[in-house]
Amino acid sequence: MEAVRQHNWPVRVTQGYSGYGVVAIRELGIGELVCRFDGPCVAFADIPLSELRHALWIDSDRWMIPSAPARFINHGCEPNCVLGEDPTDADACVVIATRPIASGEEITFAYDRIDAEEWRAHCGDPLYAWHPSWSFDCRCGAPSCRGRVDGYRIVERGTLAPDLGSRQRT
Repeated sequence: MEAVRQHNWPVRVTQGYSGYGVVAIRELGIGELVCRFDGPCVAFADIPLSELRHALWIDSDRWMIPSAPARFINHGCEPNCVLGEDPTDADACVVIATRPIASGEEITFAYDRIDAEEWRAHCGDPLYAWHPSWSFDCRCGAPSCRGRVDGYRIVERGTLAPDLGSRQRT
């Protein structure tokens, strides 16, 4: 398995007309690790308001406030990546390419897609509910763009990235 913690990620943070984003600095293959979400894990009540829109649920009442470069990955309605289990750290997750990605292409994942099994396990937990600060008007430009991201889209495992196996998280 690739060393996940100490890694020269094949991406860089850019700033464009719509803010920050992350782009590939070389061609990436299906299943390739793109970068890693890591950062401090805190209780929901301890997330600073300015960080709430970036926070990632880890489990129970543990939320990650991600650091760069992953925190700048934008949403895409037709994403080229998914989040996956980090085999070296239960408090982190990796970003995995779901299709070939060209050098210079923006890295995206669907902020609103959630695995049906995970949803069934946690949907009764009020801390797992969609927070209004996460809603936004999408500007991804994909042909299937939803226009507004304002709640979870529940999908069956395998429909996010069928060829990634157990590394797939949501």
